[in-house]
Amino acid sequence: MDYKKKLGVVALISAINWPCFAHDTNTTHPRITEVIRKSLEKLDGEHSAYYQLYQLHPDYVIERLGVAQQNATLNKPYPYLWGYDPQFKTLKDKKMDEDEASPEYPAFRKKSLNVLDGVVMEDTPLSRVMSHFQHAYTGAPLSMNDWPLVLNGMVNIYGALEPSEITAGRFFNSAILTMGYLNTLDDLYEMAPTEEWSLEQHGRLLSGAKAMWMFGHALHHAEDMSSIAHVHGDAHLTLARDALGEPDDYEAHFIPSKIFEFISEKVVDTWFIDSNKSKLITHSGQIWGRKSDPSHVHTLDNLLDPNTMAKGIYNVPLFQAHLPTDFSVFYEHDRSYKRPYSLRVEGKYYFFDRAATKRTFKKAGKLCGYGELSMMFYFGDLADFEADKRPKLNLCGLALNFKSRRRLPQYEIMHAAAKFDEESGEFNAHRFKFNGYFNSLDSDWWEASAFGGPKGLYYIEQTMKGVDYESNSNGKLIKPGELLLRPNFIRKDITKPFSKDNPLVKTCTKSSVEQKRCFSGDSLLERYAEVLIPYSMKFLTGYSQFFYDVANLPPYLQQVEVVQGGEAKYGMKWQGKINRDGDITLFDENPWFHRDAKEKFYFISERYKAQTIPHLRFLNHQEDITLRLKFNEAIRHPNTEGSSFALGFSQNGKDVMLNTEDLEFSVLNDGQFSGCTVVKASTRQTGNCWEVKVSPGVLSSLFGDGLNGRVQLLVKAADLNNHRDQEGNPTDSLTEGSLLDSTPNTPARRVVTRTGPKYTVHNEKFSQNENRYSWHSGTSLPGEMFGSYAKKVGAFAYDPGIDRNHVLLFDTTKPEIRLEVKAGEITAEPKKE
Repeated sequence: MDYKKKLGVVALISAINWPCFAHDTNTTHPRITEVIRKSLEKLDGEHSAYYQLYQLHPDYVIERLGVAQQNATLNKPYPYLWGYDPQFKTLKDKKMDEDEASPEYPAFRKKSLNVLDGVVMEDTPLSRVMSHFQHAYTGAPLSMNDWPLVLNGMVNIYGALEPSEITAGRFFNSAILTMGYLNTLDDLYEMAPTEEWSLEQHGRLLSGAKAMWMFGHALHHAEDMSSIAHVHGDAHLTLARDALGEPDDYEAHFIPSKIFEFISEKVVDTWFIDSNKSKLITHSGQIWGRKSDPSHVHTLDNLLDPNTMAKGIYNVPLFQAHLPTDFSVFYEHDRSYKRPYSLRVEGKYYFFDRAATKRTFKKAGKLCGYGELSMMFYFGDLADFEADKRPKLNLCGLALNFKSRRRLPQYEIMHAAAKFDEESGEFNAHRFKFNGYFNSLDSDWWEASAFGGPKGLYYIEQTMKGVDYESNSNGKLIKPGELLLRPNFIRKDITKPFSKDNPLVKTCTKSSVEQKRCFSGDSLLERYAEVLIPYSMKFLTGYSQFFYDVANLPPYLQQVEVVQGGEAKYGMKWQGKINRDGDITLFDENPWFHRDAKEKFYFISERYKAQTIPHLRFLNHQEDITLRLKFNEAIRHPNTEGSSFALGFSQNGKDVMLNTEDLEFSVLNDGQFSGCTVVKASTRQTGNCWEVKVSPGVLSSLFGDGLNGRVQLLVKAADLNNHRDQEGNPTDSLTEGSLLDSTPNTPARRVVTRTGPKYTVHNEKFSQNENRYSWHSGTSLPGEMFGSYAKKVGAFAYDPGIDRNHVLLFDTTKPEIRLEVKAGEITAEPKKE
């Protein structure tokens, strides 16, 4: 397309509405997020460290929101904190949910918030999409330095030009700070049972669910780093893509088209499968590439970088080539010269000698170029590239094209699949070499060094029009795979650099030299997907584990009931005050308006004990007692090694812990005790509700004179979740969130600060410090996001230790005076001598 025409189309679109989507928003992102959840569950095995992320609830079932047809089973419970992929049956349904009959993604706007809905809603394009890019080696945001000023102003409507890691970091940290003990309506009723609660009114205000939704926004950015275009700073416009000639085939077309095939069961899904391994993530630099990180692309034996996901995604689609740019140019002092100038360097205007250059290149055999990329599109024998031979021009699929005496030549991939409306894939090598700038709107592929990557390696932006899953393009019917780019040769192992040990192998099974086209065989897109999707799933699963390890809150003993002789003699539970003043600021990325949004949420500001039985009664240590202990979440089975469980009593300041072997434990389900969850962990069932039987022999042996008077119940327990230390590393320390909060009256919360070592994402403007994670203490302030509680010292303190909040009354002595009741008269029994 003529550059001025393209510029006009882009300007028009920008002025009206430009959804510059990344992954196909409600097709690919939901699929990735669903696989992450399944991977979490698969890897969890019998540990159940992440069981809350795939836990079901009978009130949260799949329903059709909007009018689009879905493949997901209706009325089936789904993981309420994570969400589910509706799996639209057809492209028409997907678009219907997206922007036609049911606008604003109704399938992802549920009554209660979750991770997957947050992932999708991060791509609602206004004030968002420009910050979804980060170069894998320089950390640069989406580059628009080469775009005309008129477009620079218009695209600012769609968000700040900042590295993706910066934006994701705000959501990640906000999610940690927002995380609270309110995940479902059940939690609201537990704290405030006399109030009226409903999903319609309160489902989107729960602190725990809102935190997971906000993490979904951060996860979207991490998922974008699994897309080739996002780590190369390639805008890949998708609206009016035919008019612009700018489709991004791998992310916006090829992958969604395969997902629809997978859903319809026409093709076996071998890419989006549960990961059998996750990458240990301790900081965001393992997902996003930073400038301050070492650059070692040239020394990698395996292009799938083991340390940074973005670099692995960046490396694989690069191809080595030697494309000479020693064009014949000369300086002309007289600017009145009739021939237009071709380039300007340092104020001087140079002219291109087309005839001389063509003669020289042809004589030297350079018209085809050399290296891996040139050989991939060669329709002859690769032996022609050996030192004493020259590739034949009529067999070159990549060649130097001398279009006009007015312009420097352009390297083009002269492949039939690259041509559309008489166009082919262009590389304006001279603009970067001579002028020092590069125009991504006007080129289809470029040397990686144009944006700070390695020299001698080339990135193909669009894979030359590729596949279009919408069945037609510019009104022309497209058969599946018809425009899919299929080179004649691809390196044997796409994950290894091109070398003698990893040569190119013939992958095209049917081709035409005349048409310069391969009709069948492996495509680059297929080779990318089969290695990059499983590779990225390991990192994305690890990133999700990392978040939940940091964000999940400590357990606490929520309710205690003591039964003796078939009668409840003690019953207390923690209830709470629901504060509705919470709000978290969502930074408005629009540099024109700066209208930060306030996202409201409810949180438990304090707890108090409430009696659950009419009267508290005395206990007798000469009879067995049954303790019913309800925790807010599942704990480690008391009889499991390393469970840290302990039960005891304290009288007159003396603590005595019982031997767990002398106690009888059983897990209670929801039918036996309200609000109970049973979880399988370490080959046996555990849960949050326990019944513990203590025999009179054990009770009477605790203290010399027996149990009498006020006796504190002592309970120690640890949760099933994994936790992280202040630097984000895995830890076995119980005090980092595993151990019971001994002071439930102050609901525990995390603190995250940017106080670690400084690192540079791209430059000084985009530099920050690593996160440090701690728990609120008795001297810390909650912060402005907690409204009226902002300055209440110690309001969210976490005090790991033994729960001592329940005092039982024991009395085993017979009363000295007994009362005798007769016909309304009360007389005292005579005192015995």
